[in-house]
Amino acid sequence: MTILITGSTGKLGSALITLLQSTHHPILAATRRTPPPASLSSVPTVHSDWTDETTWPNPFITATISKIFLLSPTVPDPAPLVNKFITYATTHHSVARFVLMSSASAQKGGPMFGQMWSHLATMELSYVAEIKGGKIYSGMGGGRAPWVAARDVAGASLWALTVGEEELRGRENVVVALGRGSRWIADTFTKVLGRKIEHVSLSKEENMEYLLKLGYPKEAAGVVVWIEDYTKQGAVETVPYEDIETLIGRPMVKFEDWFEERKAAWL
Repeated sequence: MTILITGSTGKLGSALITLLQSTHHPILAATRRTPPPASLSSVPTVHSDWTDETTWPNPFITATISKIFLLSPTVPDPAPLVNKFITYATTHHSVARFVLMSSASAQKGGPMFGQMWSHLATMELSYVAEIKGGKIYSGMGGGRAPWVAARDVAGASLWALTVGEEELRGRENVVVALGRGSRWIADTFTKVLGRKIEHVSLSKEENMEYLLKLGYPKEAAGVVVWIEDYTKQGAVETVPYEDIETLIGRPMVKFEDWFEERKAAWL
């Protein structure tokens, strides 16, 4: 029985594939690129595009899929598309476990990720619901949001995809980080780099303009603006923190250590 990985070329998908390759679980990486990118040369791949429903059967023709890691597409409203795929996978191919990659801002029944979470709940399935100029820009204001390394998210996803039903039962989501504010992040940059880094708080309009100038697609920028504004309101701070070290079998990556590993990029 094979695990299907969507978003296989991204940071989380790649990290999860690396972890799964060290286990006995067969995997299949879905990609919309033809031919598949070189980064997937070591794993079986299949052509599947969120926005082209004619490609949805391809993974199930290629292998017997029992579990799916869901990373939603960057479209204005991904929930209807993802929910339709979930229904297709369960109805036609009896897939009984999904691991949904969302964010700490997600609330069951709420917008975007919350709609997918709510849909999964109705399906009664087992599931677990991501300077150099001296400035950091964001629309989070003084709000705090969980920071987490991709390898830790991948570790939690690996657990959710491979653990037995009894261990998974009753668990709706796994929150994998302590809340950190943008000012704290800026202070950490200052300490590690040895020069002053400040956080610049943006309005929703300013944040959208900033992200578009960075090259974000309009739809993706809109999602980031919404999440950061939601965080600014303090909504994410109410999400309970869960220590996942027992699940992933090692200490979680600290932001300070992660940044120390990569500081050369900002020097």
